[in-house]
Amino acid sequence: MMMWKPELMLLLVFISLADSAVPKEEVEGLEQILALMGATNWRLNANSCQLEMIDQMQKPHPEAEAKVLCDIDCNNGNSTNCHIISIVHKYHSLGGVLPPELLKLPYLKNIDFAYNYLGGSIPSELGSSQLQSISLLANRFSGKIPGHLGNITTLTYLNLEANNLSRTVSSELGKLINLQTMILLSNRLTGTLPPSLTELINLKDFRISDNNFSGPIPNFIENWRQLNKLELIGTGLSGPIPSSISVLNLTDLRICELSGPTQRFPPLDNATGLLTLVLRNCNLSGDIPAYIWQRRDLQLLDVSFNKIIGGISGDITCRSLRYVFLTGNMLSGDIPDTLLIEGATIDLSYNNFTLQGPGRPTCRPNMNLFLNLFKSSSSGNTLQDILPCTEDAKCLR
Repeated sequence: MMMWKPELMLLLVFISLADSAVPKEEVEGLEQILALMGATNWRLNANSCQLEMIDQMQKPHPEAEAKVLCDIDCNNGNSTNCHIISIVHKYHSLGGVLPPELLKLPYLKNIDFAYNYLGGSIPSELGSSQLQSISLLANRFSGKIPGHLGNITTLTYLNLEANNLSRTVSSELGKLINLQTMILLSNRLTGTLPPSLTELINLKDFRISDNNFSGPIPNFIENWRQLNKLELIGTGLSGPIPSSISVLNLTDLRICELSGPTQRFPPLDNATGLLTLVLRNCNLSGDIPAYIWQRRDLQLLDVSFNKIIGGISGDITCRSLRYVFLTGNMLSGDIPDTLLIEGATIDLSYNNFTLQGPGRPTCRPNMNLFLNLFKSSSSGNTLQDILPCTEDAKCLR
């Protein structure tokens, strides 16, 4: 059997380190980052740029993910341009902190540490990074959303959903002119939305639901001409929905639980590509504009619990509709056959439609859709209102 001399062993180790794809300082920096987050079961293979498990862990979440990505040059054997650009560690119950040592990876563009137990504050050092995407979804960060994030001018995606952050949204975030997605759901944010957010002209996705903001929905949203998705559900903001929304070509609009004055249906003529429209409990009055029923790609319409009157247009051309919720309004008139789309779920309960009884289109047997007509009309017969399609709505003593 061949015996290795100590000198040769040292030489091989030296050559291995010298030929490693990822620079030594980045490998060491990543080890510090993982240790401070509590991910002590992993190490980086500097040659393959792959995270490898070194200690057996408890069975992880089915969606658990742990990986590091490097430059494309690493795959070409170009060690001089091989750098760590992405770290993903999701669903691993990490109980540490978000470490300032992230700055030891100067080429880092993406971090995704969603669904862990990371706590403490978001470090101010992060403001000196060149990150493009930050996801800290569902952790235990506290304190206020740091204004220094506004210094990351390269940032295009920011998700701080479901944490314990408090206070206000910093006006410094208005510096993020390249930001395309901002998700601040399920925090304890208060105060008004700072006017500096008007500078986010490249924003495509804005979600701030489940917070405690104050003041009206700001008119400056009209400056977000690239916006595709707007979600304001239980934000604490008040109405009315600004008429300036008319300049946006949205595909997904969700606004719910608005206090404030009664208003007409917001102008959405320009939103020809609408897929989802939810305006639940927004103090809407008047009728549903006819053009809403002609949005060919519309899949979900929810305007329940408002004060909407009038009827449903008979000219319904949006054949993609799968969910229609008109619950708790004052709609009247006939229910058009064109609304009864095969495979759809339709809730017309608690309205004033023409009485639906046996022989009406809505009461045809064996229809392939879910249709709720509970108290959708008033007949003066309580049992008939509850069971509108019954042949004999009488209750024997």
